Amino acid sequence: MNPYEKMRRSNAKLRKYLEGRGFLVDFIIHTRFKKDLFNLFDFIALKDGKAYFGQGKSNSMPSKGIYRDFVVKYKQNVMLANIQDRKGVKVKVLYFDYCLGVDDYLLE
Repeated sequence: MNPYEKMRRSNAKLRKYLEGRGFLVDFIIHTRFKKDLFNLFDFIALKDGKAYFGQGKSNSMPSKGIYRDFVVKYKQNVMLANIQDRKGVKVKVLYFDYCLGVDDYLLE
């Protein structure tokens, strides 16, 4: 399986996970010339009048530092996701909500 197929499969699993928790999710379509929003984010998730810029990774959690800095500097919400696919599917989502204080919260 090539990296593009793996990314699409992981994104589909993350979409199902978030939509099951009431989020409206849209992913950025990666092409040769267009990658991520602000070179940081793969998707946008909406719920309860809040927008979350998001980054999803397969098998490892994205490092938090640069995303925490983004939240502080631009006063926006950020969601980080880890989609583990090796031994069954496990999705772990952390988010930084600017209104709640810049701390990481686990989405259950």
